[in-house]
Amino acid sequence: MLPDAAIHLGLRTGTSVGVGLIDAHAGGIGMLGAPLNIESSIPLHQRMAIISGTSSCFMCSTETMIEVPGVWGPYLSAMVPGYWLLEAGQSASGKLIDFIVETHPAFPELQLESKEKDLDFFSLLSLKAEVVAKERRLDSIQFLSKDLHILPDFHGNRSPFADSRILGLISGLSLDSSVSDLATKYIAVCQALIYETLLILDHMRKHGIEIKILFGCGSLFKSEFFSQTFSDVLGLPIMIPQDINAVNRGAAIAAACASGFAQSLQDAMLKLSSPGVMIQPKASSKEKEYHLAKYRVFQLLYQHQKEYADTMSHMSP
Repeated sequence: MLPDAAIHLGLRTGTSVGVGLIDAHAGGIGMLGAPLNIESSIPLHQRMAIISGTSSCFMCSTETMIEVPGVWGPYLSAMVPGYWLLEAGQSASGKLIDFIVETHPAFPELQLESKEKDLDFFSLLSLKAEVVAKERRLDSIQFLSKDLHILPDFHGNRSPFADSRILGLISGLSLDSSVSDLATKYIAVCQALIYETLLILDHMRKHGIEIKILFGCGSLFKSEFFSQTFSDVLGLPIMIPQDINAVNRGAAIAAACASGFAQSLQDAMLKLSSPGVMIQPKASSKEKEYHLAKYRVFQLLYQHQKEYADTMSHMSP
C-alpha cells in the first residue's frame, strides 16, 4: 500500500493488497487446485471449472497460447500466472431454467406444492419426473424428453458460435399445461444446457484442448439430477466442492497469496482448495444411446436456426 493510498483508505503504509478478481476467475481459482482421490494426477491444463448462475462460464488454462473461435481469450496470466486463460460461456443457464419453469401454466400449482412439502422447485420437479416416468413405464427420467427438444440460446449464443442471431427454439410443444408437462420441460431444458456444454468441449477438442475432469459450482450443481446428467453426457468425472461457494474461496486464496501465506497463487490453490464430491459417469448403455441421438437433434436445431437467420437476413423490417 503506497502512502497516498494508505492515507486515503485509512490503512498503514505497506499493507498488502490483493488484486480484485472477476467472479468466474475467482471460482476457477477456488476449484481447480482441489486434490483428487484418483489414481493418476490430472494437470491444470486438462481441468475445467464451470461457474454457474444466471449465466455459466467455462474456465480452463493452457500451457501454450491456443486460439479457439467463439471462446474468449487466450489471456496470459489472466487467472493463473503463467497460463493462458480460455473462457467459454452460456449467456443464459440458470435464468433460462427459471424462465421455462416460471412461465409455465402449472407454475402456481408447483409453487403451492413446494411450500406444502418444503421442497425447492427443482427437487420437486425431479420427483415429479420420476413419477411420470414410472407411469409411462420408462427406464429413466431422461427418456421423458424423447419428443421435446430445446435450443437454449434464448439470450443469443456466446460459445461456440458467438452469434447473437441464434436464439432459443423449442420443438415438440403440445397443449399439455399440467405439472407433469412442466417436469418434462425441466428435464429437457437441463439436457439442452448440457448438450451445449458437450458442443463447446467438442469444439475445443478440435483445437487441441483435451479436458479430462470438470469442477462445477453454483446453483445448477446443487441439483443431483443436473450434476449426474452432466457427468453422464460428457463422459467425464465432475467434482462438486463441499462448500458450493467456490467464488468466495478463490477470493480468499488470492488474499492468502497477497499476505505471503503462500509463495505463489498455484501454491495457495494447492494449500487452500478443499476436496469435493466426485461424480462419475454411470449412464446405462441405453441412456448413452439416447443422449447421442438427442445430441444429433440438438446440432440440427443449430443448423436450422442459422438457416432461418440467413433466409430472413435480407428482409428489411
